[in-house]
Amino acid sequence: MAIFIALGVMAAWPGLASAEPFARQAEVLQYQVAGLEARRWKSKSVINFWNHRGRWALHIRHGKCWQVQGNQRRKVCKKARQSLRFHQSRLPSLEARIEKLEAPHDTGFLPPARAVVLGQKMAARVGWAGTQWNCLKQLWGHLEGGWYVYADNPTSSAYGIPQALPGSKMGVGWRNSAFAQIKWGLGYVRAQYGTPCSALSTRLAKGWY
Repeated sequence: MAIFIALGVMAAWPGLASAEPFARQAEVLQYQVAGLEARRWKSKSVINFWNHRGRWALHIRHGKCWQVQGNQRRKVCKKARQSLRFHQSRLPSLEARIEKLEAPHDTGFLPPARAVVLGQKMAARVGWAGTQWNCLKQLWGHLEGGWYVYADNPTSSAYGIPQALPGSKMGVGWRNSAFAQIKWGLGYVRAQYGTPCSALSTRLAKGWY
């Protein structure tokens, strides 16, 4: 950690007693700050921003901003604060959009092909189209339940399209409703990873999500 001590420290983040809230936001949302990717590092009180070469460029520790690369500390840290405020303001709206998703006329079993169509529509309504949809389609289609409502893992008892464990946590209709399973899965992905692509990255790296 000597590298950070030698570089000096910026003022504490406004309104944050520690870096933990910031670290959680960064992990959940995976947002970009001045072109840098946010990643959790070992401790809840530490978050690093990596550049496209995979090197640390900005380091947040105990609510304070450290510049690891370059000499634009004040400018980069200001952009980081602005990005934090922006994404914090968006967080409730995404949760609300997922919660307000309305069930289609047919809320029961759907074959995988129709479940994919429904999933794409639901994902688009909460803002996950394009690349994010492709990540979700791959995650649930090739690595989890195969978009099959009755997918049941005999080893772990994970169930359904998103492979919830246990399946009952998906609420009313969890056994046979594609809508109920997809809606729960969207909420889970948002709460734990922020985006489908972040969830997919975790699944590929760890074998679970």
